[in-house]
Order: sequence, then structure tokens, then C-alpha cells
Amino acid sequence: MTTRQKLIDAIIYISTGFTVGHGLLFLMIVANRNLYSTLSYHYSDNITWYVLMFGLPLIVGIAFYYWIKGKTISKSIKILFGVVFILQLSFTIISTTKNLDYWGYAFKRPTVFKEVSSATTLLQCSNVTNYDSTGLKSLYVVIDTTENFENLFGRKDPYYGNVDRPFMVFQDNSNRHGDLYDFANVYYDTTKNLPLYELENLDAQIQKTGIIDKGEQKSSYDHLGQLNGVVTKFRTDDNKTYVFAGLRGREVSNDHYPFYEFLFVKENGNFNLTRKQKYYTDFAGIEGLEYANLAPIFSLMLTVIGIVTLTIILTIEKIMTNRKKKKNALQQRTEVKTKSFYKKINHRFPGIVEIEQISFSRFVSSSTSNIQHHFYTILLLQF
Repeated sequence: MTTRQKLIDAIIYISTGFTVGHGLLFLMIVANRNLYSTLSYHYSDNITWYVLMFGLPLIVGIAFYYWIKGKTISKSIKILFGVVFILQLSFTIISTTKNLDYWGYAFKRPTVFKEVSSATTLLQCSNVTNYDSTGLKSLYVVIDTTENFENLFGRKDPYYGNVDRPFMVFQDNSNRHGDLYDFANVYYDTTKNLPLYELENLDAQIQKTGIIDKGEQKSSYDHLGQLNGVVTKFRTDDNKTYVFAGLRGREVSNDHYPFYEFLFVKENGNFNLTRKQKYYTDFAGIEGLEYANLAPIFSLMLTVIGIVTLTIILTIEKIMTNRKKKKNALQQRTEVKTKSFYKKINHRFPGIVEIEQISFSRFVSSSTSNIQHHFYTILLLQF
């Protein structure tokens, strides 16, 4: 076997084992939907989800490869494994491409920027918007006394936890940095709102990025990039000062809403944009219809279909093997009878004829009497 063929076999075997392991994740979704949803939409942890989604199935795939590589595998089974690999690869490419196009990410919703996790002190916080009844404006402070900000909605449903993502991080880290626990007090304290000139500077940089969706002009979703959300200034453990802006966009298509996150760092007295990201959520739309949820279901379906097909192939191969064994056994018995018959004739007619070697294949299905008939015909002709 060539190196190339060995590599191809390794890929299809690992892919087959990966698909089986991947499909088993569906059992977790069924057993604890809330846990899986929390991992899929977690605001600060990517590693756990990627290990669960790809790491563990890959280990299963590698284990399957080492278990099967020393065994004799028929061509039809190899073809089946190859089809599994092609289908899995095709699904992954297509689904992640669609996921990126619709939700703004290929596999999993991005976490908040790592600098947020390094925060030690909250300095200022403001509820902001960039429009009113007269049209678009630069970001400005809006005083909202109706919102119960300390009740972080993302704790109840991580899918809809958007604006409160950095505050859930602050809450998680408040055991190490006590000041972070008072994020709600900072939010409500009107003396700690960001000044208008800083918000105007932030807004100007945000608009220059070009990532703000304007909505579909051909429909009723052209909202001209209207934004609202929360802007937070904080200091990190390396004594740097940042501003984080989490901003909701208006509906850009049916039930489809963008969410933007921007990070600014203070340099030479000014805040400069250093990182940005965007993703989308649906409200009463197709929320949940994305790679993280569909991939385990697809892998499980592929596994079930593969097992059924493998069972059919093995059954057919077993039937064919049994038939071949019976045929070989019949050939062996006929050959023994034929040789025995030749010996008897040689013994009965010594020196009269030379017994012509008759091709055994002509008499594979013949009985002894038929063989005797053919032999006597040849014997009489030669005599």
C-alpha cells in the first residue's frame, strides 16, 4: 500500500469515527438543552465548546483509526467510509459558510474581547443611542429609569444575552476584584456618564468602520444604522484604560437584528478603536438554526444511515462468502471423485490407452456418472 493510499485511509477512518462521536453530542442536547445552549452562546468561554464539539469527536476518530487500520476491510466498506467523509466535509463547508453569512460567525458566537476579562475597576457607564425623532445623531446618553440593569437577562437565556455580556464577565470576576460587583451602581450613577465629546469621538470611529448595517432599502427595514446600547469605561490589571461599546442595531431583515461590539484603548489622551466584531440574533425567527445545533443532528443521522448501510454490506458479503465456500467445497469433492475414477480406469485397462487429462473445470458441476460417460466416450474413440 502506497503512502498516499495510507493517508487517504487514515482520513476516511478518522472522519468516520469523528462522525460517530459528533453524533453522540445530540444525546447531550437532549439530556440538558440549557447546558448545551450556555456552552454554545457563552460570553467568555470558547475553549470548552470547541473541545466538546471537535476535540472529543476527533479523539474518537483517532481511536477508531488505530482500531481498524490493522484489519482487512473490503472495498465496499471503504467506499462507505469515503462517502461518510465526503458528506461530513460537504456539510461542514456549506453550513459554516451559511452560518457566517447569516449569523456573522462560522461555528460559535464570538466571546467578548479578552481585555474585558482583565478589568479591575469600572470607571464610567452610560446607556446611549444615536437617534431621536429628528433622525440620526452622534451617540449620546439616555437616562432610562425603567430598566432593571442588575438582572442580567443573559443569565436566564444566553442566546439573548447581548448588551449584558461584559457585565456578566464583571460579575464572574467580582470575587477577585470587588469593585466590579458594583457595575449596576455605576450604571445608575448619572455623575459617572461618559462625557458627550468622548461619545462623539467614539461614534465617529464606529461610523468609519463601515460595519454598521443600514437595513434592506427595498423593504421596510431601512433604519439608517440606528443604534442603542451601553458604553462602559474600565481599567485593567496592567493599568490601561478601555471603553467597551455594546450596541444593538435595528431590524435589518425579517426578525433579524445585528449586535456590535467595539473596544477602544486610551492612547495619548484619546480613545482609539482597537477591536470590533458583529453578529446577529433573531427574535421570533429562526433562532437556533445554526451550525452548533445542526451539526450533531446531521452527524447522528449520518451515523444511523451508515450503520444500516454497513449492516446490509456485511450481510451481503457474508452470503457471498458462504456461497463461495459451498462452491469450493463442491469443487474439491468433485475433484477427489474424478481422480479416484482415473485411478480405477488405469488399473482396469493398463497399457491400452493413455488417459487424456481432461480439464477439471468442464466437470465442476458433473456427477460421477457423467464423468464416467465422458471418459468412456474418449476411451472408445482412442481404442
